[in-house]
This record gives sequence, structure tokens and C-alpha cells, in this order.
Amino acid sequence: MNSPTKSSLRTGVALILLGVIFLVLQIIPGISEIFRGENASALVLFGVALILALIGIATGATGMIIPVCIVAGIGGIFYWQTVMGAGYLTWSYAWALIPGFVGVGIFLNELLSGRPLKGLTDAMGLIIFSLVAFLIFGSLFGGITNVGLAVPILIIFLGLVVLVQPLIKRIGSSGGQPGGTS
Repeated sequence: MNSPTKSSLRTGVALILLGVIFLVLQIIPGISEIFRGENASALVLFGVALILALIGIATGATGMIIPVCIVAGIGGIFYWQTVMGAGYLTWSYAWALIPGFVGVGIFLNELLSGRPLKGLTDAMGLIIFSLVAFLIFGSLFGGITNVGLAVPILIIFLGLVVLVQPLIKRIGSSGGQPGGTS
């Protein structure tokens, strides 16, 4: 449990960091213009992800990495759509990447908490599902025209993950000894 002093310190630092970001946007000439170009939506989302990350760091809340990954991932999609000239019609299949962003966030959260094996087992299903769904919907809606062997290989890999995941969990819960107890 956090003491009131530690909690106040973290909250104060988070507010100061947020204030510094807004102050920089006000006093540096032209910096806010960056957020008005064709990449504006992506940059705003990257900025929000940065603010969330700073708040998470300042407050010691490692779980904030999950929304950071989601917001930054969606910002990455917006950036890709702008740079590639793909337009927003790609959302008919790009949405499938969002569960993968959640999976990456879960993995990073567990990694930061000192549980990388748990993070891997908890996140792998979401990441693989996301990639498979992205490829399937992308090929169905015409965004990905040359899928080739990728979908069958990813489906096989997903099946292997489903088969091996209980074994990995059992090893992790037994202190690294297959079938043993801790």
C-alpha cells in the first residue's frame, strides 16, 4: 500500500510533467503547427500515448503501458494510412490489430513487473489472433492482395501456441521445473 506522501509525490510529478508538456506547446513558436498537418491525428495520438506513459512512470503504475500501447498503435495506423495514402477505408481490416496492441501492452506490463513468462503466455494469443484476423480481413476486403502462405502458417502457429500454452503456464507456476512443484 502506498503512503500518502508517496502518492502525493507521484501525483505531483505527473501533474508537473503534464504541465511542462502543455507549457512547451504554448511557448515554443510553431510546435503546435506540427499537430495541424496531414499527420495531425497520428501525432495527437502519439502525444496522448506519451502523456499516458509519463503519468504511468510518474505514478509507478506499470499497468498504464497497456493503454499506451493501444493509443500509440492506433496512432501508428493513422500515420501509416497517411504516409501510404491508404485512407480510412483500411479500417475495414486495420481494426483487427487493436487486440494485438493490447497483447503487446500486457506483455510489457508483465515484463516490467518481473514476470516475462506470464506476459508471454497472456499476450501471445491476442497478438497471434490479431495478426491472423488482420491478414484474413485484409485479404477479404482487398487491402492485402498477396497473402500467400502467411495465413496458413499463422493459423498453424496459433494452433501450436494453443497447444503449448498450458505447458508454459505449468512450467512458470512450478518454478521452472516441468511437472515439478515449487
